[in-house]
Amino acid sequence: MVLTMADSRTVNGWVASIVGDDLPYVDTNHSFLQQTVRRPSQDVHHGRNTHHQVTSLPNFEGKYDPDSYIDWEIEVEEIFGSRDFSEHKKINDVTKSFFGFASVWWRNYCRENIYSRPTTWKALKLVMRNRFVPSYHASDLLRKLQRLTQGIDTVEEYYDNLCTALFRCGLEECEEEFLNRFWRGLNHDIKDIIMHEELYSVDHLFRLACKAEQKIRGRVYTT
Repeated sequence: MVLTMADSRTVNGWVASIVGDDLPYVDTNHSFLQQTVRRPSQDVHHGRNTHHQVTSLPNFEGKYDPDSYIDWEIEVEEIFGSRDFSEHKKINDVTKSFFGFASVWWRNYCRENIYSRPTTWKALKLVMRNRFVPSYHASDLLRKLQRLTQGIDTVEEYYDNLCTALFRCGLEECEEEFLNRFWRGLNHDIKDIIMHEELYSVDHLFRLACKAEQKIRGRVYTT
């Protein structure tokens, strides 16, 4: 198989013409990892963006619970990814969502870091990860990611699990890196069918893998 990233902007309609329109859709042209993580809202903070639209962010209390922090970060990331917010507004809305210990921590952090406060959501996430996700927990998440394979899951379930694991690790991969990671964890029977295909994008690989999965299921049903 040739892993070629000749055009990461492959038109989805062209891909669909190859493998059919009945497969799950994955948009890899804009934040393809964010398309898979959906979590129900918890308590929300209400504010308004620069266009006077309501912004709802989940409250963050700052309890000593790494998984709760990561779940909160993912939900906020999803909200920000769905709209066009300035970095100033992101910082403002996020810090207004703090309460309890998180609010106390943020006040102390700003007091101790007057000239080095984060000015972007990405920088704030890094500061918060360092505070609310212990290094041992981050290492455990990374080990789980490295061991993650498709196994008994469907291709779609494996893709979702992989995206979620990347988010939980706080990793950002380019499309080629993610394509290779996705390929490595696919089941061998699926890889055997598509190993000679030239892959143009994650979306392309995803759809070919789903089509191969359907072909394998067809063999099982007819035996």
